[in-house]
Amino acid sequence: MADMTYSDSNASVFQNEWFEGRVRVSTSKYADYLINSTVSTDNDYGLHIANNSLNIIPKLMFLLTGDPQVIAAGPSIDDATLQSIVEKNIQKLIPPGSVTPAVVMMRSAPIYVPEPPTQ
Repeated sequence: MADMTYSDSNASVFQNEWFEGRVRVSTSKYADYLINSTVSTDNDYGLHIANNSLNIIPKLMFLLTGDPQVIAAGPSIDDATLQSIVEKNIQKLIPPGSVTPAVVMMRSAPIYVPEPPTQ
């Protein structure tokens, strides 16, 4: 696939519900990995990501629209590369070590995931 222009990237990535779903899965996998870590600070970091995923996803989509690898590959970027890019950008948004147990929401709080829009 040829490199996309910035306007192509915005149209095919930022406004793509399928791609956003893939970003949600990558975010969830990263949070789950951290929550199940043997390091307690990673647990808190993962819980913070999970509890704030509805706020994180739009910010990630904004950052991913400008990522050179996403621009080059488009929404069909392979899973492993997307996972790596999502993790890197989550760490930019919420630096590891910046979350303390006092900042983490209740561990039993449910995470609301809206239904996908119907067309």
